[in-house]
Amino acid sequence: MTTNNSSFANTNRSVGNLMAPNGQASSNSNENNNNSNNEEDQLNRINLQTLQNRDPYISKIVDQAQRVCVYKFVAEKREWERKDLEGTLFVYERLCKPYHGFAILSTVSRETFVQIIKSSMEFKHTPAYEAFLQYKVDVGDIYGIWFISKTDCPRVTECLK
Repeated sequence: MTTNNSSFANTNRSVGNLMAPNGQASSNSNENNNNSNNEEDQLNRINLQTLQNRDPYISKIVDQAQRVCVYKFVAEKREWERKDLEGTLFVYERLCKPYHGFAILSTVSRETFVQIIKSSMEFKHTPAYEAFLQYKVDVGDIYGIWFISKTDCPRVTECLK
């Protein structure tokens, strides 16, 4: 899961400016940085292990978005159908071909959505829909991923291309 580093940085700056009773600057900011880094490293290891349980060839998490929802385009109805998939999206590297993929670990169902990225896939992010990524797989199915954070969508889209 993604942590907002800017809020940690702001908190650490204000804590780091506190003075100890002896008049010297407190070292709390370094301790807080180390604690948050250790927690983040541990969380990253847990997330990687969880993904590797589904695909043992995953070697590294490249990027992630904290909260997304998956939709599938139903051509007959000409509408988007929301899937029972909502959770954290992880973009990852693999040790063998195909070398990239992404997965969504759902928090609303037991299902994990795994998509290996192939050169035949098409990704489309339209600025008019800031938080929506559309992509087409080689069998013709069209999916959409809605990002709760508008800033995650363009960044993850670039990662997937």
